[in-house]
Amino acid sequence: MKNKIKEIILDLLERNKFVNFVDIENELEKNNINFEGSEVINPINYKNIYHWINISIDFADSIIDLKNEKIITFTGCPSSIYFLSGKLLKFPIATKKEQYKIPHWLPVIISKNK
Repeated sequence: MKNKIKEIILDLLERNKFVNFVDIENELEKNNINFEGSEVINPINYKNIYHWINISIDFADSIIDLKNEKIITFTGCPSSIYFLSGKLLKFPIATKKEQYKIPHWLPVIISKNK
């Protein structure tokens, strides 16, 4: 399943300069792939900063693999990008990378490395 998810993400990035996690979820849903679960994407060493939450292990592993392989990159973005896509995390926005005591959201867009 992980390879199929990677393929869908890369295809989406071929058609778009950047995407967000909602765009990927929508594409997975179109392909009848369950993306919901209990996994999270967060920066290494920052346990209370989240890029995205409640995703399947295959979805999370696909993103992590593509990022570790330096195929994709994350860039911080305004939360309005997610608002326009129809889904926001209900956490305060992280304004910097630090060890927050409560969960914070650091919205990102995803693009292919050049």
